[in-house]
Amino acid sequence: MRRWILVATGLLLILSGATGYHILTHYAPPPTLQGAYLQPARKLDAFTLLDHHGSPFDRSDLKGQWHLISYGYTHCPDICPTTLVQVADMMALLEQTEDYQDLRVLFYSVDGDRDRPEVLAQYVPYFHPQFIGLTRAEQSRRQHKNFEQGLGIMARVGPEGVEHGLMLFLLNPRAQLQAVFKPQRNERGNYQFSVSQLLKDYRAVRDYYATQADAIRSWAE
Repeated sequence: MRRWILVATGLLLILSGATGYHILTHYAPPPTLQGAYLQPARKLDAFTLLDHHGSPFDRSDLKGQWHLISYGYTHCPDICPTTLVQVADMMALLEQTEDYQDLRVLFYSVDGDRDRPEVLAQYVPYFHPQFIGLTRAEQSRRQHKNFEQGLGIMARVGPEGVEHGLMLFLLNPRAQLQAVFKPQRNERGNYQFSVSQLLKDYRAVRDYYATQADAIRSWAE
C-alpha cells in the first residue's frame, strides 16, 4: 500500500504543476492545501459507470454540483472504510456550517468484477445514507478507464489482490477536477486523512474558487 501511496503522491506533484497558471497576473495564488489546487482545472473525458442503484452515471451527472470522490474496493480491510468514515465525519461537520453544503460524495470501486451495484448498495450507505457508490458498467468496459485516468486513480487488480493509492478528488460544478487531497502520516506511520484538515482544505478551495469567479466577472465587466 505504501508504494502505491508514493506513486500517487508523485502523480499529485505532476498535477500540481498546473497551479502556476493564472488568467490574470493580479490574481491571488491558489490556497495551500494538504494536496493541490489545480489551475486550470482538469476536464474529464466522457465515461459511463453504474451507481449503486444500477442506474447509468456519466459526466453529465457531475455537472451543477461539487463532488468529492473516494476510491477503493468493498473488501478492503482498513484503508477504504477508514477513509469513508473520515469523509462522513467531515460531512457531519460541514452540515453544522451555513455554506458550501452542496457537496456530494462518491465512492468508486476499482474492483468492478466483484463490486457490482448490489454489493455497493449494501456497503456505501453504511457510512452515510447520501453517499453514492460507482462501479464499471459491463457494456462499456473501456469507458471506466477514462474516469480513472482523468482523475489520476492508481490501482491494480490481480490474482494476488487489489492495490491502490489513497487520494480524494474534488470536482467543481463543471465536472472538472479542481483539487486533490492527500493523506497525512500519523504517529504510527500510517496514512490517513485528518477530518479537520479535510474540512479546512475543502472550504479553502471553495473560498478561492468563489473569489476567482468574482474576479473574472469583474474583469469581464
